[in-house]
Amino acid sequence: MFMRDDELYNSSIGVFYDAPHWSHEDYYAFMLLERIIGSYQMNRNGNSHLNDVTKQYSMFEAWCGMLPDVTRGQAIYSPYRDCGLFGTFLYGNEVFTRMMTYTGVFIPASYGQYVLIFNFCVFEKKKLFFVFLKIF
Repeated sequence: MFMRDDELYNSSIGVFYDAPHWSHEDYYAFMLLERIIGSYQMNRNGNSHLNDVTKQYSMFEAWCGMLPDVTRGQAIYSPYRDCGLFGTFLYGNEVFTRMMTYTGVFIPASYGQYVLIFNFCVFEKKKLFFVFLKIF
């Protein structure tokens, strides 16, 4: 959903997805993913401290640092008894509303690609191991 209010200077963007509940087996994986994505605050991670935004701790911080008026960003995982929410929250100048929305979609999906690549490498490693067993 996208709503615009011309009287406000800043906008708050939240992009959230369905996530595992408390007793689901992926509960701890989503807690870890929330920590990996992390958070961004302009006064701690921004250019005011002479930080190079391309050398930040996470992809999320580097991406938010390239947008000059994004004040705050945070990954949020909220599990409940029967469902959960996972996503990103960003706050900044309304000029960057569309980029902040794109960031909320792009960042979790990009970490999902790393998981796919890792699983592929593990599968190939196991396959290669069995090939070596057949040789010897």
